Amino acid sequence: MSSSINLVSNKNVALERQLERLKIVRITALVSLAVVLSASILVFVLNLTLPLGSVKKDQQMTIVNISLQHKKLVTYTLINDRVKNLSSVISQRKNYVSQIDEVLGKVPKDVSVDALEIQLGKMSMSISATSLVPINKFIDDMVALGDRGKVLKNIIIQGLSLDTSGGKYTLSMQANIP
Repeated sequence: MSSSINLVSNKNVALERQLERLKIVRITALVSLAVVLSASILVFVLNLTLPLGSVKKDQQMTIVNISLQHKKLVTYTLINDRVKNLSSVISQRKNYVSQIDEVLGKVPKDVSVDALEIQLGKMSMSISATSLVPINKFIDDMVALGDRGKVLKNIIIQGLSLDTSGGKYTLSMQANIP
């Protein structure tokens, strides 16, 4: 017979498997402990180097700056819109500067212009003087401008009044501007 065959074994197979499993569980526990320890140290170091209060403060400052920029943008947009609207109004408006300059050039030195208004091709004017002579000269000059028809048309005298307390004559007139 052979002496190499041993039917009774000193080794316990179930015990060896349990020891092997225990060894794997211990290694896994140690690795988990190392991962948790390094993650905790990393979080601690990050918390020390980047304080949360500073980040919150920076966030609030950024929000305030963004809101200020929003107000500036709204103001800028409104101003741009107004400029565009004014430009369109100015481009559609008729230019009466030459006619008004010619009319005001005919005003004698003793006469003062109290009111001058232009609406839809009509000019309304109110002048005053202490004497009727310069007012008469002004009326004659306006009639001459009306006869030419290039500066004024259809001149209508709306009224002539006397302010007794100030001793001034006031003439109100209206004319069409071609």
